[in-house]
Amino acid sequence: MKATYEHTESYAFQDEIGKLTLGVCNTISHGVLLFLPSYKLLNKLVERWQSTGLWNQLNQRKVVISEPRFSDEFEASIRHFNEVIEATNAKSDNGVDGALFIAVCRGKVSEGLDFADNNARAVICLGIPFPNIKDAQVKLKMTYNDKKNSNNKTFLNGKAWYEIQAFRALNQALGRCIRHRKDWGAILMVDLRYGTIKRYVNSLSKWVRNGVNHHNNYHDVLNELSVFKTEMAELDYKPEVIPESPSMNPEVKKVDTKNSSKLQSLKNKFAMKKPLSEWASVKPNVKEEVVKEPQVKKFKFEPVQAEECSGTSSQSSGWLNTATAKAATQNSQKPRRAGFNAPKKTPVFYGDSDDDFQ
Repeated sequence: MKATYEHTESYAFQDEIGKLTLGVCNTISHGVLLFLPSYKLLNKLVERWQSTGLWNQLNQRKVVISEPRFSDEFEASIRHFNEVIEATNAKSDNGVDGALFIAVCRGKVSEGLDFADNNARAVICLGIPFPNIKDAQVKLKMTYNDKKNSNNKTFLNGKAWYEIQAFRALNQALGRCIRHRKDWGAILMVDLRYGTIKRYVNSLSKWVRNGVNHHNNYHDVLNELSVFKTEMAELDYKPEVIPESPSMNPEVKKVDTKNSSKLQSLKNKFAMKKPLSEWASVKPNVKEEVVKEPQVKKFKFEPVQAEECSGTSSQSSGWLNTATAKAATQNSQKPRRAGFNAPKKTPVFYGDSDDDFQ
């Protein structure tokens, strides 16, 4: 079937989608997700299924929950869905073995939530979620891209941008099912265009398009789905075999310690040639290193009597260093200019005896 706007308006199409959804819910246990292109189609399907009695048939197998349009009701819907899945994980309740969540592409369910393991064992995507072609913003964006593409061919034209937006939303919805390495689930894309237009399949995520199988018959889809569910259920409940190591199970490999040739060779190799008592009496031949204390050199300063400096107004008495005496003599002989600030003199150290420097 071709899930375009013209076809989705017909009752025959809506009844066929309801029949497929009921068949999937009867085959797959636990959680099932149904993604639709718009809220308008969601409301039409709910009204049609309620009028034909299909809605009651679905509720006998799954608790049916539809995505609310307003955010204040969204958390309550998700909480209800999780409670139903948790309650039916062990066994079904009066024939109810899970929940069916009917959501919309580009909504919170399709792009922001994680449905791992039993929360989603099957995902049904009806049609291709193209943006509304009559929307003013979409028209302006396509016109803008066409204008840019006329000058620069590397720029996406309006049609290419339009298709990218659709498959970006579709791939987001398909990714709600498989969330980790050991997770599994069936993905059903209901639209005839996947089999006739090759670029639509190539626009899918790589992990999806590598396993695409085309079916034109409703019964073939359900038969293959039943086989797939049985195979995955066997893998899901198959215990993981962990190989035992010799350290964990000592009976796995027994070694004859008495007659083992390798063990005997090791004993001979490391056998002591002397008894332990003789080894204890032998002193180790180790030279003791004598640590010498570092010699400290003692500096001896010989005091020199300072000579009288000619031309100086004051003379210091006592003992002066020879270099200090020379510097004082040189500075005293230089004439001073007016306003000249003489540099500070080198400090003079005095000592009475050699004992002060030892």
